[in-house]
Amino acid sequence: MEKNRKISIITPVFNGEKYIVRCIESVLNQTYNNIEHIVIDDGSTDKTSNICSSYKDKIVFIHKDNEGVSKARNIGIDKATGDYILFADADDWLEKDMCQKMIDEIESSDSEIVICGYNNYYENENKFEPIELKKYSDFNFIELITNDKTKYGGFPWNKLIKRKIIKNYFDESVHYYENLLFFLQNCNVNTKFSVIKDKLYNYCINDTSAVHTRKYSLKKVTALNSLNKIIPLLPQSTLIEHKVHYINNYFNNLYFLEDEMPNKVKELMPYKKEMGEYYKEVMKNKQVSLKTKVKLVCMYRFNFIYYIYKKKKERKMEKASRTSNSIKNI
Repeated sequence: MEKNRKISIITPVFNGEKYIVRCIESVLNQTYNNIEHIVIDDGSTDKTSNICSSYKDKIVFIHKDNEGVSKARNIGIDKATGDYILFADADDWLEKDMCQKMIDEIESSDSEIVICGYNNYYENENKFEPIELKKYSDFNFIELITNDKTKYGGFPWNKLIKRKIIKNYFDESVHYYENLLFFLQNCNVNTKFSVIKDKLYNYCINDTSAVHTRKYSLKKVTALNSLNKIIPLLPQSTLIEHKVHYINNYFNNLYFLEDEMPNKVKELMPYKKEMGEYYKEVMKNKQVSLKTKVKLVCMYRFNFIYYIYKKKKERKMEKASRTSNSIKNI
């Protein structure tokens, strides 16, 4: 086996002046040395481009118009010359031995993908939550990444991937679940994988993290489009779980559209039929908890109760956020 194979690390960034140095430096400080770091500036309007340009002799830097994270990642894949691909978000950072441990594992086990543990870093509280991955001997790769309880996730940043298995790029028409869709379109139940329990990646959760923001955007409707593509690719063991996700997404979008963009409620019409079919199927399924079914009934039959519930939950989250910021500023 050829030694010292190259790893291509792909980092899309948009208005990341606050974080991008930390990410780039964590890659430059890796103990493994055969790395190319491809940083794609997705049309930033802050100082991100200037900061990245200052590293032009140490990274592969690409500046482009703002077209979204999936387009940026796809450009990175095209540009990559490595044998392995690793994705890193601009506000996150790698432990210094991440690449060394990941490549040692993927080559010694002859795997196509290696997955590592990670830390959730809550920036507002300056708190780390370590996520140590358990090994499930009876799960295949698809079952692991589609089962919410395993914490393996459909996200790409804690996974080193053999370049040659990537046949399908990120779907640029969707903005939610695009990572899971990427893996389902490139992997299957026979994909050979390995797991490292070590927490080698730090995932930063902050006010700018797209998946954690509470501000509504019509892009969130594309979650339903993603799930329409994902559900046919799922194993039976996690199928019902994602149909519940579909129903939740439908009503979350309906709630926000009715509240903020009532003239756009029609955007949900193409998904209403599937939602109704999934609802009937979920309600008949004995594996779905009573608590989940009660919540779905409130959504489906008593939308005004769900509306009150969501408002109460939002106020609670806003209060917690204000409290956190007050404590931080003391």
